[in-house]
Amino acid sequence: MAKNPNKTLERAQQGDPEATTELFSLYRPMLTHAVTLSYPGLADVGYSREDLMQEASIALTRAIRCYDPERGVTFGAYARRCVRNRLASVARSAASKRKKTAAPAESTVMGTPLIAKEQLQNLDRMLTDYERRVFYMMTDGYKPAEIAHSLNKQVKSVYNAICRIKIKAARLFTGD
Repeated sequence: MAKNPNKTLERAQQGDPEATTELFSLYRPMLTHAVTLSYPGLADVGYSREDLMQEASIALTRAIRCYDPERGVTFGAYARRCVRNRLASVARSAASKRKKTAAPAESTVMGTPLIAKEQLQNLDRMLTDYERRVFYMMTDGYKPAEIAHSLNKQVKSVYNAICRIKIKAARLFTGD
């Protein structure tokens, strides 16, 4: 076990595999604790303890590589924060995947279900010329900033048009 964790950390940052192994042994209880706290919420979406331990280990490896003592934080606190952030990121990603799989398996255009040709024609009639150009550029895969540049408009204007398009589409499909 490391007698001087700071010296061990310096050696690990210089690429010494033995020093890295020592740090992993020293911080293994912290990794295990972080995984134990995260596991209940992630087990039901297919993550095993081993998967989460791997994610925590990756975070510790990055913490070792990126730690800067000049920032006024101890390595232990920095490593703990890195591991927690990594596991939180995994949880967010799992929640996002859960939402996507919970939604019906339909094709979408701008977040609304792919619609029949007649409905698309009805929507087309409801849109202003500007909204129509924005809509078709979005469906062609252009990003709002690219659309704004192409149409010589502000990005905010494009976002506002997208919002109006979504409102009009929702009215059309819900019958409001």
